[in-house]
This record gives sequence, structure tokens and C-alpha cells, in this order.
Amino acid sequence: MATPQDTVISSPELLELILSHLPMRDLLCIAPFVSKVWQATTTTLYLQHILYFEPDASADPSNLIQNPLLAEIFFPFFSRLENPHAYHWPGRTASIWEMPWLRKLDTFRCTGASWRRMLATQPPVRTLALKHVTSYQLGSTIRQATLSELSLRMGFFLFDLILPLTQDGVWF
Repeated sequence: MATPQDTVISSPELLELILSHLPMRDLLCIAPFVSKVWQATTTTLYLQHILYFEPDASADPSNLIQNPLLAEIFFPFFSRLENPHAYHWPGRTASIWEMPWLRKLDTFRCTGASWRRMLATQPPVRTLALKHVTSYQLGSTIRQATLSELSLRMGFFLFDLILPLTQDGVWF
């Protein structure tokens, strides 16, 4: 005879609801390794929204919610702009190269890492503006670009677009 616990755990809908209350890091890094059923459940669309792997169509576009896991690890990319004229503006070269995870850069360069597929926000950012300022003794040059129609994922944003440019003073 099945126990109430077995009944709940064997119901995919109830298991999905229970797993949705786990901290994001546990849902991503621990739950899939409990069993094949739990691993399969973490791939449902609802949990993929919670993990920021899939866009949430029901999210309010006027209220972007930052991916909390990425905001913790890659804080300069998610910091609020306090003073746009400060030397350590969140999206400047200095703040990126001071991040603690850069000591383990090879770990973060892994092309199959799950964080690379994560959306930066829910709903996803669709437009990214870049401004490149080069200062000279007699002035400066400014180059700007706007990328539209994106579904901005952290791997594309960080390694494939921004990180290579940070050697040359990019603000974002």
C-alpha cells in the first residue's frame, strides 16, 4: 500500500510544486541528482522559468526581475547605477576584473556551464546598449551600439560580448 508521501512524490504536478520552493541554487545543483524523476521534473517549463532558462511570458515587461543567482556571482553586471561618473561604476573594467570568481576563470569559461544559458532577467532583456569611450589628451571618441531583438543570456552577455571588450574600457 502506497504511503501519502509516496503518493505526493509520485505525482509530477505535486513534485514540481514542492521543488519550486527550493532555493534556486539547490533546485539547479542538487535536485536533479536526487533521482531520474527529480531530474526530469526540473526540466518542466514552470521550473525552467524559475531557473531563468526559459522566458516567462506571464512576467510583467515593465518590471524586470534580475536573476538572483547571476546577480550574486556576477554583481557588477547587475548593480544599480549610483553615480554614473564614479570610477568604479558597476559596468566598468575595474569592477569586472576585481570579481572574486575571476581567480577561477577557466571554470567559468566552460562552454557547457548552465549559467551561460541563463537569462539575465525575467522577462528577458530585449535590447542592450554599449558605449565605448576612448579618452585622449585633446579629447575623446565615443562609439555606441544598440543590439535589439535579444533574449539576453548571461553567456552571450558576459563572455561572448562584454568580457573581451573590458580590456579597452567598455561601460555597459
